[in-house]
Amino acid sequence: MSLNGIDIGDSQAYMDVKSIDGDFVIIKATQSNYYKTKAYENQLKSAQQGTKEIGFYHFFDPNVGVESQADYFLNVIGNNANNHVLALDFEDDPQDGIYVQNMNAVVKAKQWLDYVYSQTGIKPLLYTGLSIENNFDWTAIVHAGYPLWVAQYNSLTEPVNGFAPRELFGCQYNAGETVIYNSKVVADGYTWLKYLGTSGEPRYVAIVD
Repeated sequence: MSLNGIDIGDSQAYMDVKSIDGDFVIIKATQSNYYKTKAYENQLKSAQQGTKEIGFYHFFDPNVGVESQADYFLNVIGNNANNHVLALDFEDDPQDGIYVQNMNAVVKAKQWLDYVYSQTGIKPLLYTGLSIENNFDWTAIVHAGYPLWVAQYNSLTEPVNGFAPRELFGCQYNAGETVIYNSKVVADGYTWLKYLGTSGEPRYVAIVD
Protein backbone atom coordinates (compact mmCIF):
# COMPACT_ATOMS: atom_id res chain seq x y z
CA MET A 1 0.00 0.00 0.00
CA SER A 2 1.19 3.52 -0.80
CA LEU A 3 0.06 6.80 0.74
CA ASN A 4 0.15 10.22 -0.87
CA GLY A 5 1.14 13.13 1.34
CA ILE A 6 3.07 16.36 1.76
CA ASP A 7 5.33 18.17 4.18
CA ILE A 8 4.60 21.81 5.01
CA GLY A 9 6.11 24.76 6.84
CA ASP A 10 6.02 28.55 6.82
CA SER A 11 6.17 28.61 3.00
CA GLN A 12 2.71 27.01 2.99
CA ALA A 13 1.32 29.26 5.72
CA TYR A 14 -1.89 30.05 3.86
CA MET A 15 -2.64 26.51 2.72
CA ASP A 16 -6.00 25.07 3.79
CA VAL A 17 -4.49 21.80 4.97
CA LYS A 18 -7.77 20.03 5.68
CA SER A 19 -9.05 20.58 2.14
CA ILE A 20 -6.09 19.52 -0.02
CA ASP A 21 -5.85 16.05 -1.50
CA GLY A 22 -3.69 13.48 0.26
CA ASP A 23 -3.52 10.86 2.95
CA PHE A 24 -1.06 12.52 5.31
CA VAL A 25 0.67 15.78 6.14
CA ILE A 26 3.95 16.22 8.02
CA ILE A 27 4.21 19.67 9.61
CA LYS A 28 7.43 21.51 10.35
CA ALA A 29 7.32 22.32 14.05
CA THR A 30 10.80 23.59 14.89
CA GLN A 31 14.31 24.45 13.74
CA SER A 32 17.43 24.42 15.89
CA ASN A 33 16.59 25.17 19.55
CA TYR A 34 14.94 28.55 19.13
CA TYR A 35 12.60 28.66 16.13
CA LYS A 36 9.00 27.49 16.15
CA THR A 37 7.32 27.55 12.76
CA LYS A 38 5.03 30.59 12.66
CA ALA A 39 2.31 28.70 10.84
CA TYR A 40 2.52 25.63 13.08
CA GLU A 41 -0.56 26.19 15.24
CA ASN A 42 -2.85 27.10 12.35
CA GLN A 43 -1.57 24.27 10.16
CA LEU A 44 -2.04 21.74 12.95
CA LYS A 45 -5.55 22.99 13.71
CA SER A 46 -6.52 22.77 10.04
CA ALA A 47 -5.04 19.28 9.70
CA GLN A 48 -6.91 18.10 12.79
CA GLN A 49 -10.17 19.29 11.24
CA GLY A 50 -9.62 16.95 8.31
CA THR A 51 -9.04 13.22 7.97
CA LYS A 52 -5.33 13.10 7.13
CA GLU A 53 -2.75 11.33 9.21
CA ILE A 54 -0.50 13.93 10.86
CA GLY A 55 3.24 13.95 11.50
CA PHE A 56 5.79 16.49 12.72
CA TYR A 57 9.36 17.31 11.76
CA HIS A 58 12.34 19.24 13.08
CA PHE A 59 14.96 21.02 10.94
CA PHE A 60 18.36 20.01 12.28
CA ASP A 61 21.12 22.50 13.14
CA PRO A 62 24.54 20.83 13.74
CA ASN A 63 25.82 24.04 15.34
CA VAL A 64 23.53 23.66 18.35
CA GLY A 65 23.34 21.04 21.11
CA VAL A 66 21.50 17.90 20.08
CA GLU A 67 19.44 17.38 23.21
CA SER A 68 18.45 21.05 23.43
CA GLN A 69 17.06 20.79 19.89
CA ALA A 70 15.23 17.56 20.60
CA ASP A 71 13.78 18.88 23.85
CA TYR A 72 12.64 22.04 22.11
CA PHE A 73 10.94 20.00 19.37
CA LEU A 74 9.22 17.69 21.86
CA ASN A 75 8.13 20.62 24.00
CA VAL A 76 6.51 22.33 21.03
CA ILE A 77 4.60 19.29 19.79
CA GLY A 78 3.75 18.14 23.33
CA ASN A 79 1.27 15.27 23.53
CA ASN A 80 0.97 15.33 19.75
CA ALA A 81 4.11 13.20 19.73
CA ASN A 82 2.00 10.23 20.80
CA ASN A 83 1.19 7.84 17.95
CA HIS A 84 2.29 10.22 15.20
CA VAL A 85 5.10 10.13 12.65
CA LEU A 86 8.14 12.15 13.75
CA ALA A 87 10.97 13.15 11.42
CA LEU A 88 14.33 14.90 11.30
CA ASP A 89 14.98 17.17 8.31
CA PHE A 90 18.70 16.81 7.57
CA GLU A 91 19.82 19.25 4.87
CA ASP A 92 21.71 22.49 4.34
CA ASP A 93 20.18 25.91 4.88
CA PRO A 94 22.87 28.43 3.86
CA GLN A 95 20.63 31.38 4.76
CA ASP A 96 20.79 30.32 8.41
CA GLY A 97 24.38 29.09 8.26
CA ILE A 98 23.36 25.42 8.49
CA TYR A 99 25.63 22.95 6.68
CA VAL A 100 25.20 19.25 7.44
CA GLN A 101 27.44 17.70 4.79
CA ASN A 102 30.07 16.23 7.09
CA MET A 103 30.29 13.04 9.14
CA ASN A 104 30.23 14.94 12.42
CA ALA A 105 26.76 16.20 11.52
CA VAL A 106 25.67 12.66 10.62
CA VAL A 107 26.80 11.44 14.05
CA LYS A 108 24.83 14.25 15.69
CA ALA A 109 21.77 13.37 13.60
CA LYS A 110 21.82 9.86 15.03
CA GLN A 111 22.13 11.29 18.52
CA TRP A 112 18.97 13.34 17.87
CA LEU A 113 17.12 10.30 16.52
CA ASP A 114 18.22 8.20 19.50
CA TYR A 115 17.19 10.85 22.02
CA VAL A 116 13.74 11.40 20.51
CA TYR A 117 13.21 7.64 20.35
CA SER A 118 14.21 7.29 24.02
CA GLN A 119 11.73 10.01 25.03
CA THR A 120 8.78 8.92 22.88
CA GLY A 121 9.17 5.27 21.97
CA ILE A 122 8.71 6.32 18.33
CA LYS A 123 11.51 5.83 15.81
CA PRO A 124 11.73 9.06 13.81
CA LEU A 125 12.31 9.19 10.06
CA LEU A 126 15.42 10.75 8.58
CA TYR A 127 14.57 13.13 5.72
CA THR A 128 17.34 14.18 3.35
CA GLY A 129 18.25 14.57 -0.31
CA LEU A 130 19.91 12.05 -2.61
CA SER A 131 23.27 13.86 -2.78
CA ILE A 132 23.61 13.89 1.00
CA GLU A 133 22.44 10.30 1.20
CA ASN A 134 25.11 9.21 -1.26
CA ASN A 135 28.03 11.06 0.28
CA PHE A 136 28.14 9.74 3.84
CA ASP A 137 28.29 6.57 5.90
CA TRP A 138 24.84 5.88 7.35
CA THR A 139 25.68 2.45 8.79
CA ALA A 140 24.89 3.33 12.40
CA ILE A 141 21.54 4.91 11.52
CA VAL A 142 20.59 2.00 9.24
CA HIS A 143 21.48 -0.59 11.86
CA ALA A 144 19.43 1.30 14.44
CA GLY A 145 16.36 0.89 12.22
CA TYR A 146 15.54 4.52 11.47
CA PRO A 147 13.55 4.79 8.20
CA LEU A 148 14.66 6.98 5.29
CA TRP A 149 12.45 9.59 3.64
CA VAL A 150 14.37 10.86 0.62
CA ALA A 151 13.81 13.72 -1.80
CA GLN A 152 14.87 11.88 -4.94
CA TYR A 153 14.02 14.27 -7.75
CA ASN A 154 15.65 12.22 -10.50
CA SER A 155 15.56 8.91 -12.34
CA LEU A 156 15.16 5.87 -10.13
CA THR A 157 18.30 4.46 -11.78
CA GLU A 158 20.61 7.17 -10.41
CA PRO A 159 23.18 5.45 -8.16
CA VAL A 160 22.42 5.12 -4.49
CA ASN A 161 25.42 4.09 -2.43
CA GLY A 162 24.88 5.64 0.95
CA PHE A 163 21.85 4.61 3.01
CA ALA A 164 21.90 0.82 2.63
CA PRO A 165 20.02 -1.42 2.90
CA ARG A 166 17.71 1.20 1.45
CA GLU A 167 14.20 0.47 2.70
CA LEU A 168 12.33 3.70 2.06
CA PHE A 169 9.49 5.29 3.94
CA GLY A 170 8.94 7.45 0.89
CA CYS A 171 10.33 9.33 -2.11
CA GLN A 172 9.40 12.66 -3.67
CA TYR A 173 9.35 13.48 -7.36
CA ASN A 174 8.32 16.51 -9.38
CA ALA A 175 5.38 16.26 -11.76
CA GLY A 176 6.54 15.77 -15.34
CA GLU A 177 9.89 14.18 -14.48
CA THR A 178 11.04 11.05 -16.31
CA VAL A 179 11.26 7.86 -14.29
CA ILE A 180 13.01 4.83 -15.78
CA TYR A 181 11.46 1.48 -14.84
CA ASN A 182 11.24 -2.14 -15.99
CA SER A 183 7.52 -2.87 -15.82
CA LYS A 184 4.22 -1.98 -14.17
CA VAL A 185 2.44 -4.03 -11.52
CA VAL A 186 -1.13 -3.56 -10.29
CA ALA A 187 -1.65 -4.47 -6.62
CA ASP A 188 -3.31 -3.11 -3.47
CA GLY A 189 -5.36 -0.67 -5.52
CA TYR A 190 -2.29 1.05 -7.02
CA THR A 191 -0.19 0.81 -10.16
CA TRP A 192 3.47 0.27 -9.21
CA LEU A 193 6.59 0.94 -11.25
CA LYS A 194 9.03 -1.97 -10.92
CA TYR A 195 12.75 -1.22 -11.16
CA LEU A 196 16.01 -2.80 -10.07
CA GLY A 197 17.74 -1.34 -7.04
CA THR A 198 21.47 -1.01 -6.72
CA SER A 199 21.58 -4.43 -5.02
CA GLY A 200 20.02 -6.01 -8.10
CA GLU A 201 16.82 -6.76 -6.20
CA PRO A 202 13.48 -5.51 -7.57
CA ARG A 203 12.00 -2.39 -6.00
CA TYR A 204 8.57 -0.79 -6.44
CA VAL A 205 7.19 2.74 -6.24
CA ALA A 206 3.50 3.63 -6.50
CA ILE A 207 2.16 6.03 -9.14
CA VAL A 208 0.16 8.74 -7.40
CA ASP A 209 -1.27 11.75 -9.25
